[in-house]
Amino acid sequence: MSEEVDNWVAMFTAQPAARNEARKLREKAERRSQLTEAQRLRKVAVRTAQIGFRCSPSFFADVHGIKSHLAEQRGCAVSVADVLEEALDMLKRRHDYKGKPIA
Repeated sequence: MSEEVDNWVAMFTAQPAARNEARKLREKAERRSQLTEAQRLRKVAVRTAQIGFRCSPSFFADVHGIKSHLAEQRGCAVSVADVLEEALDMLKRRHDYKGKPIA
């Protein structure tokens, strides 16, 4: 048989788990190829909990101002969550807060 036919036959002789794994890897590569450069540079999200609150207009303006300033300084995208996480880390160090274990 020709090489093309051999490759076609080999597709059906592989175990289903191996085919599924290969498909998952291909899907991941295809999703990654559609990302922009900025999206590829971002770290993997570890944020799984959501928090929401109301704030004053001046707080809102300050947070977004700092966010823009940091993005310009660092040369990459910075989110409000990034700003608040960094501010909280600084506040914890300043007050020597070790934190409580997560239940």
